[in-house]
Amino acid sequence: MSLNQLLSELNIKHNMTAFVLSERTYHDQTTLYYKNIPSALLYLNHLSMFQTPLQDDKLKVKGTMIDLSRNAVFRVDYFKAVIKKQALLGYNEIWLYLEDIYELKNYPKFGYLRGKYSKEELIELVTYAAHFGVRLVPCIQTLGHMSQFLRWPSSEAYKDQRDVLLISDQTYQLIDEMLLFCKEVFQTNKIHVGLDETFGFSFGTHYKLHGYQSPESLFLNHVSVVYEKAKAVGFDEICMWSDMFFRHRSKTNYYYDYSISFEEDFINQLPKEMTLVYWDYYNKNYEVYDQMIKKHKEMNRKVIMASGTWIWTRLTYDQKKTLETASHAIRACINNQLDEIILTQWNDDGAYAVYDSSFLGLSDINKLLSNSKFNETYLDKNHILNTKAQTMLSLVSHQGFDPVMLLWDDVLLGIYLNDLVGYDFNKIQSLISTFRAYQLKASSDINSYYQSLFLVLLKKLELREALLRGYFKDHHFFGIETIATDLKRQLMAFLEGFERMWKQTYKVFGLEVIQSRLYSQLRRVDELITVTTQFKKGDSIPYLDENLSKEPYLSVKYADIAFSSKP
Repeated sequence: MSLNQLLSELNIKHNMTAFVLSERTYHDQTTLYYKNIPSALLYLNHLSMFQTPLQDDKLKVKGTMIDLSRNAVFRVDYFKAVIKKQALLGYNEIWLYLEDIYELKNYPKFGYLRGKYSKEELIELVTYAAHFGVRLVPCIQTLGHMSQFLRWPSSEAYKDQRDVLLISDQTYQLIDEMLLFCKEVFQTNKIHVGLDETFGFSFGTHYKLHGYQSPESLFLNHVSVVYEKAKAVGFDEICMWSDMFFRHRSKTNYYYDYSISFEEDFINQLPKEMTLVYWDYYNKNYEVYDQMIKKHKEMNRKVIMASGTWIWTRLTYDQKKTLETASHAIRACINNQLDEIILTQWNDDGAYAVYDSSFLGLSDINKLLSNSKFNETYLDKNHILNTKAQTMLSLVSHQGFDPVMLLWDDVLLGIYLNDLVGYDFNKIQSLISTFRAYQLKASSDINSYYQSLFLVLLKKLELREALLRGYFKDHHFFGIETIATDLKRQLMAFLEGFERMWKQTYKVFGLEVIQSRLYSQLRRVDELITVTTQFKKGDSIPYLDENLSKEPYLSVKYADIAFSSKP
């Protein structure tokens, strides 16, 4: 299909009579010069809607990386909708982060009960993406981040550490199958082989079998082996995360340590054409990005920047966090002549954000890249997202408390709220007032799913305030059962809404993780009702008799917030 035919199919109005491939996207009278199809779709669609030509973003690749390995795997029909929307936003590459989420016939526990994609499903997606000029790239793991496969006793022979593969002939046979599968499925000659965060590598089973060997030397050798294997099956560009090169050399095992040095002997051990992917979605200081890119360039290899549109450890896209980080990453890329940037969209700890919210993030990135000439109502006009509502929703992470931690916080243990405000119910009352005002302001724009979520958060604050006030001041709990009953009702409403959202977006596997987190809270609210109903003045409530001390930080992970003992 020609570009003109695709524009007609998408009902994008234009007066172009000629289309010419170019190094940048712009038009001259009735000729469109374009570098890739998504950039042409964005340019002409924006021009038609707002009569404003977009400044070229100077990027060869503007893409996303979708995390499909943290509990949630897109349905094929939903994934197609994502591909189309990202193409309309000018994104020409999507990396599929696949740990064990693809079918290896000889390894039945690889992706077992995880919603793994079949070869046919991925080929269907690759073909569909190509229709819009979007390249799908496999982003796999060939050393670390393999705990889902390694959890099974039948995978013991492949295990060095809980999360890390053992360097062995058997493991290399597994990697051969991974690479061959990807080559048979994906049309691209580009692959990402992972290799990040391989903590403890060579100090588990490998150490027992072979004794101490330099982790850096073993790692470099493994990188070369995987690189050669990927080349052998036909991949031309092999990418890897770069962090372990820095961690091995940092005295504090810190990635963003640009005081380290890479001597010539080290550099010569790296495959000459390996592409290094510098990931950074945390730093809010331009200097860090600038120095880290320069440090990467010292290795004389191609460098890709991986920033992020923050949907992980969030209930919805976080605009503030994204702009505080990605703006510096983009500026550093431009100033250091990097022409490929990927926006990661991780799903740490269970994938509980609504993925559609991420489209506001891609719009925000377009604004940064186009010097604010990008019209933010483009999302609304293309029926991609309600910009006003999502902008308001993105503020939920900035109301004086962490909404994810509050959502997971046990109503009696209160691990998160204890750390945030202690036993001071007046401080909770202040949080309630702030959040009520935000909820009221947002209510006219948000749908029933978010309304029920906000009510869950509000009721959890109200319940904690009533519990603390009743125990430490009033010495009774009149009215607390009403709040608790309201919380149970809102929890069920939110759970049912979450289930509907999940089934429209993802395969069935993984839903049970979030269901169990939410449904178990109903029983814990019942327990709170029992404790407070039976309370008599002078009684002790052990949950509220602990001596509190503030932690330097708390993990946002459910298992670290919800239980008194680490499961």
